[in-house]
Amino acid sequence: MAKTLLLFSFLTFSLFSFAGNGVPTWNDDPPKVSIYPNPTANFFGLSNIEGISQLTIFNLLGKEMRNFKAESGVKYDISDLPNGMYLIQMTDTKQKIVSTLRLQKR
Repeated sequence: MAKTLLLFSFLTFSLFSFAGNGVPTWNDDPPKVSIYPNPTANFFGLSNIEGISQLTIFNLLGKEMRNFKAESGVKYDISDLPNGMYLIQMTDTKQKIVSTLRLQKR
């Protein structure tokens, strides 16, 4: 039950970014970032990473698995992660959450 509640909370708040007053608000115009290939086996890339400075990969229990600096044209290696579903949280230079996407590793 606790894991389910933690997962629900993480998924809910990962879709929000927080305004300066601490109230969650939707991003006005989040960038249209896409992950490829998805599903993947060993690596993934991102298209349209403008405004994104960092990627953090979480498992579905909310545990941080990897952290990468966002760079254009880079393939991010996840070959050592177990197969499963992951959430990739993207933040800007002010550590504001820009987007969160799902990635399946096979």
